[in-house]
Amino acid sequence: MNFLDLILKQVKKEGQDVCGDYFISERIRGAQIYILCDGIGSGVYANVSAIYNANRLMEMIRNDVSLQDSCRILADSMHRARTEEVPFAAFSVFRVLPDGNFVGYSYEAPRPLIIQEGRARVMTAQQYQVGEEVFNEYAGLLFRGDQIILYSDGVTQAGMGKGIRLGIGEEKIAQYFTAMLSVEEDLESHESWEAIMDDLMAYVQTLCGGEDEDDVTAAAINCREGRSMVIATGPPSVKEKDAVMAKRFAAFKGTKAICGSSTIDILSQTLDLKVNKNVAPPSLLYPPEYEVEGVDFASEGAIMLNQTLNLLEDDPSEFYLGSPVEMLCTYLHEHDCITILLGTAINRSYPEMMFRQLGMHPRFEVVELLAETLEKLGKWVTIERY
Repeated sequence: MNFLDLILKQVKKEGQDVCGDYFISERIRGAQIYILCDGIGSGVYANVSAIYNANRLMEMIRNDVSLQDSCRILADSMHRARTEEVPFAAFSVFRVLPDGNFVGYSYEAPRPLIIQEGRARVMTAQQYQVGEEVFNEYAGLLFRGDQIILYSDGVTQAGMGKGIRLGIGEEKIAQYFTAMLSVEEDLESHESWEAIMDDLMAYVQTLCGGEDEDDVTAAAINCREGRSMVIATGPPSVKEKDAVMAKRFAAFKGTKAICGSSTIDILSQTLDLKVNKNVAPPSLLYPPEYEVEGVDFASEGAIMLNQTLNLLEDDPSEFYLGSPVEMLCTYLHEHDCITILLGTAINRSYPEMMFRQLGMHPRFEVVELLAETLEKLGKWVTIERY
């Protein structure tokens, strides 16, 4: 599965406490949304204007206003801002679907770049009129190894007054990326793009005479192969679905985990897998571990998942117990695309009231909460119910 990796770099103007650019990204109904707003001027007022408009745009998208209509509404407000006390910001917004199809819009902002086969070019725009304002529309398809580059005018105007009359501009930035990419060996890796974007920021600063003369933001959306993981948890609702869930689990390409002793029994019996149960230490911090043939991780179910939820937003480098919970958290942090095969049978052995009495969530709830937290961490999560 392809995954969209975001590498964001940002510096504030010299002498300012905050950056006048603001960038947010959110996964909404299966699509990834990216918004970059550049508030007018610099400092606190620019920062507030950028944050206000970025969040207003994202809220419209969350509430099912189409991307084009959202941009029309915001562009109309920006026209009013020219004569009224309305927070003004230039903006770029993109929506990218899991299959790579994308659409984007920009207003008073530099045209984005698209990088394909190691060559960068400025995106071709279709212009739309909104009253007296104009915004650009972009559309296309991202393949594995392609990138979209969004940036504020702090990049394109670099060098203005330092020997470059209007700043370096969009085409020169595209040429710069093409030259940089020609010496990189792995154009999909996160580490390579961290280095490329750091070099861009250093180049912009050099053009500005060694100082940050404006707020500068640059974001690379890198389409690469995602590190995939599947977690099977809970028995299916009816016996006939055991084989369906087992077949899906067996066919999955990537890291495999099972959470739940009943789930381990079902999958091991259906797929004829050997199972060994390790003796658990006498502590609630160490749920029982299992060794299941062809499976990377196996342990207990709902209680285990609750403990994982509690630690998921912690830094794995700070883990020290080596417990199954810490192991699962580490796996989740290491992977990009998480598929959860959720059995929907009611567990009569552990009534829902028992979980609530212990301050824990039943399996169905904790899986949803895990998915929400993982998406906040930038993961792509799919729940399949059986």
